[in-house]
Amino acid sequence: MSFEIKGKVLKILDEQTGASKNGEWKRKDFVIETAEAYPKKICFSLWNDKIKQLETEAVEIGDEVRVMFNVASREYNGKWYNDITAYQIDNITRKEQEKGGIISPQPENEIINFDILASEEQDDDLPF
Repeated sequence: MSFEIKGKVLKILDEQTGASKNGEWKRKDFVIETAEAYPKKICFSLWNDKIKQLETEAVEIGDEVRVMFNVASREYNGKWYNDITAYQIDNITRKEQEKGGIISPQPENEIINFDILASEEQDDDLPF
């Protein structure tokens, strides 16, 4: 089962390494916060060669990202453990910057003529 979610990167944790019966493994976790009415914090794991995506997408803390992931559960000694494994990361912030999609702030020296605004309001027949 595959899912997709967007959020802001809160933390990028240190890489962990180890060995299992299948050989050497590497794992790196990162945490995002969703932009919902009630934001959720979700920790994702990247395994082995997927860790490189953090570098190739230039993901940094504070970036807006889209994460494609799988959820799996397993039982160990009568307890169940969930694993949220990311398999693709898209850095939305970086892509918007490359396209020039970031809105630049308005210049501070822009002059607004309030006389024109006031005359436009006087022509309005609405009671409010």
